[in-house]
Amino acid sequence: MSRSLLLALLGLGLLLPVSSDAKELKRKALQLDGLGEELAAQGEYTDDMYKGLKKADACLKADSHWEREQSRPGSNIPINQIYETLASAVVCWQGAEKKAQKLGDDFAPVTRWVSARTRYIESYRSFVWSLDAKMSGDRAQVCRRLTTAKEQAEAATAAAADLATTYTTPSAQALGAQLDSEARGLRQIVGDEFLNQKCSP
Repeated sequence: MSRSLLLALLGLGLLLPVSSDAKELKRKALQLDGLGEELAAQGEYTDDMYKGLKKADACLKADSHWEREQSRPGSNIPINQIYETLASAVVCWQGAEKKAQKLGDDFAPVTRWVSARTRYIESYRSFVWSLDAKMSGDRAQVCRRLTTAKEQAEAATAAAADLATTYTTPSAQALGAQLDSEARGLRQIVGDEFLNQKCSP
């Protein structure tokens, strides 16, 4: 290539607008879009916030698979298999919670929901683990594991309390109300089993 052509190309390049390395993030619809709407209503909903919400949404999507399988009529999944499946769910939600916390105060509406969901999944897994001990006839382990599940269920209920009234947008309020209901329901189930097994407070 001749020197004159190179200089011409260089000159053309100097005239062209400089392209930005930062590309606009294409946002896909999420199950937790209601929380994104809440962020926007309270201030801003940045791309980093969207990524944090997307992480939690992936956990929720994964949860739907094992929840659907467990609720399927005729499902006979071994308790220990359910427990192992829930291990990945706990890891996913704990990771989402850490990511949410790093996003600071502006992300607090989402962090509250994610933290409550994390406590709920932790409690659910502990309760399943107590059922495994119950099936094996290990009473001491039953009460020990139920005690852990009970404490976690109470933490989940406290974390989810008033979420619906804290949020200002209808979609976020619905998400908050659903999680609050699920947490209170699990606390009731765990508490009833704790009493039925005559475990010491």
